[in-house]
Amino acid sequence: MCGIIAIYTRRRDNLEQRARAALALLENRGPDSQEVRLSGLHHGDNGHHYYGAIGVARLAIVDVEGPTPPLATPDGRYRIGFHGEIWNYRDLRTELVSGGATFQTSGDTEVVLHTVANHHDQAPHRLRGQFAYVVEDTHEGIVYAARDPNGICPLFYAINEEREFILGSTVNVLLQDSVDGQQLRALPQGYSLTYDAKTGRLQFNRYYDITAAIRPGTDAPPIDSLRTRLCNTIHEKIPREVPYATIVGGIDSSFVTTVCSRSDRPPSCIITVTTTEDTVSADVRNARLLSERCGIEARIGLVDEEYILKNLERVIDMLGSSNFLEVVTGIVGLKAAEMAREAGAKAIITGGGADEMFGGYDFVWTMFELDSVEQNLLHVYQQSGMFECHREDSVTAAVGIEARPAYYDTDLAELLFSLPVGQRIVGLGTQQVTEKAILKQIAYGHLPRQIINAKKSPLYESTAVVQLFEKVAARMMTRKEAARWKKQSVADNALSLSLMLSSGTGPVLVHKIFTERFPGLRGLRVPYAPPDYNDPNSYGRFHGAFGSPLMEGFKWYRKSPATT
Repeated sequence: MCGIIAIYTRRRDNLEQRARAALALLENRGPDSQEVRLSGLHHGDNGHHYYGAIGVARLAIVDVEGPTPPLATPDGRYRIGFHGEIWNYRDLRTELVSGGATFQTSGDTEVVLHTVANHHDQAPHRLRGQFAYVVEDTHEGIVYAARDPNGICPLFYAINEEREFILGSTVNVLLQDSVDGQQLRALPQGYSLTYDAKTGRLQFNRYYDITAAIRPGTDAPPIDSLRTRLCNTIHEKIPREVPYATIVGGIDSSFVTTVCSRSDRPPSCIITVTTTEDTVSADVRNARLLSERCGIEARIGLVDEEYILKNLERVIDMLGSSNFLEVVTGIVGLKAAEMAREAGAKAIITGGGADEMFGGYDFVWTMFELDSVEQNLLHVYQQSGMFECHREDSVTAAVGIEARPAYYDTDLAELLFSLPVGQRIVGLGTQQVTEKAILKQIAYGHLPRQIINAKKSPLYESTAVVQLFEKVAARMMTRKEAARWKKQSVADNALSLSLMLSSGTGPVLVHKIFTERFPGLRGLRVPYAPPDYNDPNSYGRFHGAFGSPLMEGFKWYRKSPATT
């Protein structure tokens, strides 16, 4: 992933210095180049001047030898900060050229730039991929920004006390620039925004809403047809210019690895990670099995207590989250990304999106009412940008690796959510529940049955990282200290759900470190209810506990406190 920052202000003094300081925080995301461009925006009718700065830390994956971003149109009117990749950029480029556009590069960034120049806030409708961008129109003093439909690429924003509009790929960028935690928002997935520097007006457009595309009662297509669609989706994610790796754990990532290994650009290696607490790792067994079947080297990483001690604060900083499971699985993800980097890869293709789309999270039906399952599956999908995608992006970008969750595809998701929930999750309400039933049918004949039929085990369980983390926590905090911190923190914030439910020292330690690293976020309230997806203020609310989807019908808290 690249990293982007943007600042729009009436004060020109120190603007470049501020922008470069913000961009320095993102150097890990874009090790290939870091550059800032300043611009004078249109003078308002009130006589005020407006100034802008866009910075990009680049990880070169497409058009590797291309010019250093940020890029501008030939007339200098539009300038872009972009990260991600557009799968259909070649088709868009052909269309733009036929309309008279001229290009200086062969990559996707300039295609997005011209698309926004032509279509303004309607541009995201034309883009297929994982992306976030900021485009400024210097003639009109307008800023356009957007985030992909699944929130794979992050983008945060705020208007601070000085009435400055600030955007960035991480929360750290905004917090170091006079932004209060209460002002901080994530641009929601599937949204674009338009900011008018002359008036300070901020407008939002929800350009993608999966609920509007669901057609209940749709008949399931033949499995062979679904398999072909899924394989095409996975093939789109394969980088054409740089080496990449795949991660192997369960059925999701194993199927991705198998499909990629049969392509004209197979992965350079297969990666899996375990811990010193995991004595019988199924993930390691699967990696070695696929390595032999696919003829691709398997690299096995080991996380021990010292690795956690060394990287704990770093992971919390990258995630900007006090969510315990987000942090411990983030530590495992960081190790995988480091191994990919050591292998010479610039991208990792993961099994991300499979659980969200095919129905793989058992907490949806074990912790919540059965009559809420279908709605909660949609909640999980619509919050992927503050759930799995947030974690994958944060920890891989920390070492200059781009995460590409293989399963996300809006057309495929719309089809799957149009099918009866009982076809995706068979046996709901019984003792024999088969999660991801359609994906298992797709995988038959392409994966060993022992991988297909294995019960899903979350990463924090399959690697035993929670047990290992508790040992680390015991070295850093006594139970008495943990109890005292937990009591005071819950008193400060009555909605500290993760602390109220925690029985170990680990979640308390994570919360303590988070509040020390992000003191301005300590009082943020964690909502109980799902957001209002049509309200970007609610949908994009940053609550300091990113990593868990907010759902309805919780069995233990049916009369939960109202969201505040």
